[in-house]
Amino acid sequence: MPRDDRGIAGPSIRGETVVPGADILELIAAIHQAVLEPKEWSSVIVRIAELVGACCGSFHFLDRATGRLDALGSHGFDPAACREYQEHYCRVDRLTEAVLRFPPGLCFVGQQLVDLEDFWGSEFYTDFLSPLGMCHFVGGAPWRSRGSRRWSAFTVR
Repeated sequence: MPRDDRGIAGPSIRGETVVPGADILELIAAIHQAVLEPKEWSSVIVRIAELVGACCGSFHFLDRATGRLDALGSHGFDPAACREYQEHYCRVDRLTEAVLRFPPGLCFVGQQLVDLEDFWGSEFYTDFLSPLGMCHFVGGAPWRSRGSRRWSAFTVR
């Protein structure tokens, strides 16, 4: 695995470091802190977006039993778009529907969740996500057993 300028290994594509290892270690520490202090999730989202070059991002807790989605924080979303989502688009959000069917404990990219050609023709994408400049999606579905304080580890497929 290639090493960054501080000698810390990080993930790579074709031998080039995608995100420096030291940045990933700092991000992990920030995530641990956010678990203890939930107000810190917004800064974690900003950091992730900066590291991967994303225009926006959000973290949500999804109750698989009820389908309820609660936002922990977001970055880069227009407040008016957030209201539109809550008022209408949450009911036609094919991504959240697909996450409910995705096995817990795994990371995913958009094409693992939905058929992209079908998705790009949907009301949710055409009228909501596309005007926001969003076209690629990555996520994860961590889980924990009821009553447990420990979260599962992610697996990448």
